[in-house]
Amino acid sequence: MRHPVTYLCTFLCFFGRRNIDARVNQFQPRKAMPMAPSLASFSLPGITDLSQGKLVGSVVSPPTDYRLKFFIKITRSMSSSYSNVIHFTTGGDYGDGYRVPAIWVRRDNRLHVAFGDIADHNHVWDSNALELGVETEVELVVVGRKAELFLDGVLFAVRNIRARTQLDEVKVYLSDPWYNPAAAVVRDIVYEAVEASHHYYSSFSLPGSVELKRRQIVAEISHPPKDYELQFKITPTERTRFWGNIIRFTTGGNGHYYGTRVPCIWIRGGSTRLYVASGHINNWDEHWIQPEPGLPLNVETEFKLSVVNQKAYIYLNSKLEHKFDVGPRPALEDVKVFMSDPWDEPASATLSNITFGPVAEEDSANLLVNISSSTRSGDSGEGFLSSDQFSYGGDQDIGGNALLVSNDGSTVTMEGNLWRALLSSSPIIITSDTVMEFDFKLIEEAEIQAICLDEDLDVGPDLRCFVVAGSQGGADDMYDLSEQTSEGDTENHYVIPIGHYYTGSMKYLVFVQDNDRHPTKGKSEFSNIQFYEQVRFPLVVTVHDTANSLPSDSQVEYGEVQDHANNFLSMSEDGSSLHMEGNLYKALPLSVNITENTVLDFDFELEENAEFTAICLDEDLALLPGIRCFMITTPSATTGLNYIYKVAKVTTVGMGYQHYRIPVGRYFSGEMNYIAFVQDNDADKLHGSSTFKNISFSEPPGLEIKVNGEKKTLPNQFSYGGNEDELSHMVGVSEIDKSSGQLLGNTWKALEFPEPITVTESTIIVFEFDLQDEVDIHAICLDEDLENDFGDESIQRCLYLAGRQHINEKYRVLERTSLSEKRSYTIKIGAFFTGEMKYLGFVQDNDEEPFLAGASSFSNIEIFDGVSCLQNTNFDFDFSECTLDNFLNGIKTELDTNHPTCINDATVELVTLFGVADQAEVTEKVGDVCAQAYAANHFSFDQITLDEYQFDEEFFDGGTAWNYEKQTVQDGENTKVLSEDAVMVRVRNADIAKTRGISWPTMHNFGFGKCEVPAAMCCWVADRQANDDGGTCSSEGCNDADPDDNSDLCYVDFTRFRQSAHVHDGYSIYGNGAEGNLNCHGFAWDNFSGSSQNALKGNLLFEVSMNMGLIEHGYVEQVPGAPMCGCVESMPVVSRADCTELEVNQYINVRYRGKYERFTAKVNITNISYSPCSGKTSNDFSSYFRSLVDAGKATVVQEVKFNQQIVGAEKCGTAIGDFLMNKGFSSGFYQGKTYLPASNVVMGPYLYASEIDLFTDGTPDANVWYKTPHGDIFNKNDNYYVDLDLGEVFDISRIVVWHYYHDQRRYFSQTVEISMDGLSFETVWETGIGRLGAVETVAGNSIDLYKPISGRYVRHRCGHNTRNHGVHFVEMAVYA
Repeated sequence: MRHPVTYLCTFLCFFGRRNIDARVNQFQPRKAMPMAPSLASFSLPGITDLSQGKLVGSVVSPPTDYRLKFFIKITRSMSSSYSNVIHFTTGGDYGDGYRVPAIWVRRDNRLHVAFGDIADHNHVWDSNALELGVETEVELVVVGRKAELFLDGVLFAVRNIRARTQLDEVKVYLSDPWYNPAAAVVRDIVYEAVEASHHYYSSFSLPGSVELKRRQIVAEISHPPKDYELQFKITPTERTRFWGNIIRFTTGGNGHYYGTRVPCIWIRGGSTRLYVASGHINNWDEHWIQPEPGLPLNVETEFKLSVVNQKAYIYLNSKLEHKFDVGPRPALEDVKVFMSDPWDEPASATLSNITFGPVAEEDSANLLVNISSSTRSGDSGEGFLSSDQFSYGGDQDIGGNALLVSNDGSTVTMEGNLWRALLSSSPIIITSDTVMEFDFKLIEEAEIQAICLDEDLDVGPDLRCFVVAGSQGGADDMYDLSEQTSEGDTENHYVIPIGHYYTGSMKYLVFVQDNDRHPTKGKSEFSNIQFYEQVRFPLVVTVHDTANSLPSDSQVEYGEVQDHANNFLSMSEDGSSLHMEGNLYKALPLSVNITENTVLDFDFELEENAEFTAICLDEDLALLPGIRCFMITTPSATTGLNYIYKVAKVTTVGMGYQHYRIPVGRYFSGEMNYIAFVQDNDADKLHGSSTFKNISFSEPPGLEIKVNGEKKTLPNQFSYGGNEDELSHMVGVSEIDKSSGQLLGNTWKALEFPEPITVTESTIIVFEFDLQDEVDIHAICLDEDLENDFGDESIQRCLYLAGRQHINEKYRVLERTSLSEKRSYTIKIGAFFTGEMKYLGFVQDNDEEPFLAGASSFSNIEIFDGVSCLQNTNFDFDFSECTLDNFLNGIKTELDTNHPTCINDATVELVTLFGVADQAEVTEKVGDVCAQAYAANHFSFDQITLDEYQFDEEFFDGGTAWNYEKQTVQDGENTKVLSEDAVMVRVRNADIAKTRGISWPTMHNFGFGKCEVPAAMCCWVADRQANDDGGTCSSEGCNDADPDDNSDLCYVDFTRFRQSAHVHDGYSIYGNGAEGNLNCHGFAWDNFSGSSQNALKGNLLFEVSMNMGLIEHGYVEQVPGAPMCGCVESMPVVSRADCTELEVNQYINVRYRGKYERFTAKVNITNISYSPCSGKTSNDFSSYFRSLVDAGKATVVQEVKFNQQIVGAEKCGTAIGDFLMNKGFSSGFYQGKTYLPASNVVMGPYLYASEIDLFTDGTPDANVWYKTPHGDIFNKNDNYYVDLDLGEVFDISRIVVWHYYHDQRRYFSQTVEISMDGLSFETVWETGIGRLGAVETVAGNSIDLYKPISGRYVRHRCGHNTRNHGVHFVEMAVYA
């Protein structure tokens, strides 16, 4: 692109001025121009030689509509760039009235024709090169709003022009004083006025019907138009055997050269299909053949053929049927019109209303532009831009090209190099709210394609142009729009907030298609242009509860050269959000005083990556020194970014809106004058997309706690623990609930007490702790300083509440809170340390980058001196079941009734009365009180049989005569009758088991007094008693009798019960019912030692093993190598078991005596009864144990161990396979399962894998998790998925999934789904949303389906894990 300059040398005014607005293709016959009888004229007949400065005459009041005609023969080429032929001027060379007209010969023998109007004094054309020594007729006709140039009688060029000024007098030079004369001979010069009129071309019409006859000439046309329309109505009457001619335009022949078919139309033989030919110089028979079925017989059809420029259009009944390309068509002198021609038979058809003539010529169209003074939804007016075109850009407007405006005024087309301005019918007022909107279509790329506005035609230093396309990439003084159009793109729609760039009153709309190197190349279209006022909404930023409105037009560049001036912040209508597109550094004026407690809150979403995104505060518009920006996305490169604060939380594409709370006062303070937004993308300034919303500054309320009953506010937060803290994370306190503090991510913060507090031996802290996302350490601390020193136990002040990390003496370990649990704590901190404390500390430690994991809250914190109100009193209370809640209710009732002024709650009172450190110890003490009450009246288990201890132990291992002897018949009488051999069982059941507790045995089968899992079980393989309600033993004998079969035996691992098996190691594999009949029966109890289920578990053992199992059913003997009865973890692995629970009628009296400062209790049992276990499934051991976990009476860890022993129906194969894998056998051993290889693996969104084939290679290796599908999830309720395509439909019976398994982690929100078509999936297994799956092991997690399910696709969903936010799909296997 050339930059516009002002030329002083008139000679240079020609350079680059070849502006051909609309060229007629090759040739077009000249029209006749009637003379105007009374206007001034000039003529010079004969031959005239040319010499410089030769004045040959003048014209007074020269006509504004004129014709200049002469003949010229160039005798030799000139070395000068321009040599003058003739010049009409008021006195000068270049300016208004100086070229009216003027003609030169260029160095390459082309004519250079110039003429002017009121808008442009130098419209120019350059002709084709004239042949040396050959005379050429030249005629320039300027009439009305048209200018035409004819060479040798044919139209060479035409253009739209504006009105011309009436001049007083012009001089006529042959040649002028300013240029060398052309080496040419000129003759018969005529300059005369002509009437302003439209063009008239030869045409004809036949309005009535015409009978087709062979050789019938209906018209002869002189100089027929090149662009024409032929119309008629036709009615075929029959199908002609041979081709039938309808009409032919010809210079005389049938074919083989141009002019014989211009056009010619037939009906093809044996049909009614049209054959339409329209010849040109490249193909004399360019044609179209109508497809079947052709024209309808005896039905009139309207036909039209329109040939315009390089296209032919065929219409039937006003519908466009076909169009095809046509080439150049030289002017013809005369053509004959046949209906029909001499060479073919006439068509069997009638014709009527035949017309032929030039394509209807319309007045020059104005470009219509929608100009509104309101928003788009309001009233709008339609303005227009005159068809008069003005040269713009100085010498940039070369090539003689013009804008072409569509007939409907909606579209302007540019072809070739041009810089053209259109004058608006009224000024276009650009305000700060003005928007320009248009559609742009790129057909052929030029160097620059742009649209501009200007108040005049003088090009200043700053072009108001917007570049939408081009190979040059714009210019320094133009605005490059973010979205550039490329060749092949569909039409692009542009909405430009033009008021952000400049304002003012604009008279001209300018179109630029710059192509200096190839002035004839480049083509594009602008359409549907409109201007309207769109309120540019302000950004609303809240500062200390006051809404500040920051006007959109106040945004300024920030960071000097960093900003891309053409990208702007865009605000939402409600002002709550701003959107960024492309590279930008923009600042808005905002006055905010940053104190040490100031916090910046906002929400942020990243839609498309840039190099990095940040939000800044600054006192000026310079980035350096003292940059105050916070980076919230991961930078593509870190070089040079050390001066930007990097917050731990980063947002990536697809995460949606993320909330940020940045304690800016911890980074810097002072009066800030600007808030700035950075989306840095130096490499690609047009890409990158993000949104900020809900921006606010505040000084959050301090955390409210109570100290000795008085409310205290702790506003100041400090980093705690040295470099452990992530500075950007705070203890969040809301205005709604100031008593609660939220911790998110790695946070080590200390809150300063208004005045130090003194911790004495009796000081108690009470609070609630809610754990939403567990990380390494969760703790609460009191400290005299901010160091949180390691190593010196004497100054460790932190109470450990939860976490995954192994801790040292730095922390006091309390009762741990589980994930998703909210727990109340009452802790006598004086039991751990004393002294003066200045800070309340909160620790949520997460050492894994980016330090975002972890979520918890502390609430209702109270610190006070714990003094008992009941210590020196006497009281008692009763309840029917010993639980912590019942015990606390008893204390509460005593406090409310007899000590209403006491500020202690029941838990605090028990901490002081028991003299313990926390409520966990209170629970233990309460359990001890009740357990001792039960134990005081226990009947010892070893007294049941009245045999030695060894007999009892051997019995539970499946030995003794009780197990071995079988009832038989001798001499007609039953012998070895169980009820007689084990008569003491009946006795104890009658006098002990239903009214008195039985102690738990201290044998090896029963954990020497305590089971790891609060559950026990018996499994029998034989029946020794007839005539009862169980087993196959009959009155005829029980030698081979079996119990009822209610379970499957999976395997026996001898290492779990070496004393029973009498071997150190070994195992037995069963499965598929190989063991024969097996009957298993279990029972479980509460972890709380004071509960009746726990205290009376010896009664349950007696009931299940001896009374029900032995006496009532006659079930005996153990699985070989295993105990018959024992703790669940000491038993064989089975599929299921029946279950019994007890119910006790009792009351318990609890007594406290201040004199002795202790509690005692007494239990009075009236009846103990037994029944099948309740639960989701009645009489099912696993279901009952699940109910204990749900009620908090057993732990999830205990349930995991339980499920390893009681694996579930149809899951023995899985358990066996997992066991053998742990023994080192191949993972392919799964009894009764066929491995199904996957034909394809598809990852869902947000997962990554470098070697996805490892996911199904049969080798579950957790060490390569980073190669298999993996990603990050920040909400335990969310999950990602991977699909396996098995290639065909199978009956699927088992799926095994492996995740990362090295550290006993568990994963949230898992499902397995199966589909026939890959679209509709059925869930066949799930952990539940937000719930954890089993502990991960090398054996994987196996899902055995109760019944096979048909499907081709298997989907596994999984959430993040208990160690971090990662989801790791290591391996997956499917079996039929």
